[in-house]
Amino acid sequence: MEQTTTCISSKTLPLSIEYATTGYAHDKDELAHMHDCLEISCVLQGSLYCSVNDDRFLLEQGDLCFINHGQLHRATHAPTLQSKRVTLIVSPNVLTRNSYVLEHFVKPLLDNRTFSHVKISQSNNIATEVRTLIERIDALEHEQELGCELEEIALVHMIFRYMYAAYCAVAHTNVSYDENIGLQLAMTTYIYEHFSEHVTLEHIAQAGSVSKSKCARLFQKYAHTTPIDFLNTYRLEQSTALLASTNEAVSRIAAQCGFNQQSYFNRLFLRAYNCTPKEYRTRVQHGQRS
Repeated sequence: MEQTTTCISSKTLPLSIEYATTGYAHDKDELAHMHDCLEISCVLQGSLYCSVNDDRFLLEQGDLCFINHGQLHRATHAPTLQSKRVTLIVSPNVLTRNSYVLEHFVKPLLDNRTFSHVKISQSNNIATEVRTLIERIDALEHEQELGCELEEIALVHMIFRYMYAAYCAVAHTNVSYDENIGLQLAMTTYIYEHFSEHVTLEHIAQAGSVSKSKCARLFQKYAHTTPIDFLNTYRLEQSTALLASTNEAVSRIAAQCGFNQQSYFNRLFLRAYNCTPKEYRTRVQHGQRS
């Protein structure tokens, strides 16, 4: 059983809701990733491991995790046979621009580099409340009634209130910022911005102003893979989007994603997705039409 993900993206607001089902422990884990959005993930069934920067912890059924923007994170398999989760991914731009609220509530959380994430146990009523709010946003996206965006924005603010309360509970703990996280994020951002170009280990290391050996150690610590494997996996992820949404030739997509040789692209793609790029396109585009 492979990981399957269904994404519901708002047509008008910078937010999306993802439902993911994760299978057995030998299945492929997702790539560690980062973005400028807030992320709230709730476990609906089973359990899974969540990694945020260098912190790895177990989320069980009913638990949730708030993840601040700009953090390297991923979900990985736990011993249970299957897990299901729902994740709200929302841009901070959805939050009010009111100067008082912005200065007293929004900016302190977003700008605090030591606040990367917080786990909320299922025994805490907040976990249930937040899951209910996410389900309501999902329902509004499906209903598309007049002015639904106004209610969705209100619901996001209610969720952020819980996130702010969780932040306040840990904000004054004696936690120092690990400068290595900043280096890792700089190198990850470089890959995001230059994956279509010729990228070497030296280029990635230079983006973080570190040696190649330290670059490799940081990627192993935070992304649990090598810099080049991270680069290639990200390139493959970008290629799947192009295969699904365009009719561009596979050779052209390979080149656009930074692979100089289509044969190398095909080999890595087959290893990652258990099918060729053409087979993937046929399966995905056929599914979209049916």
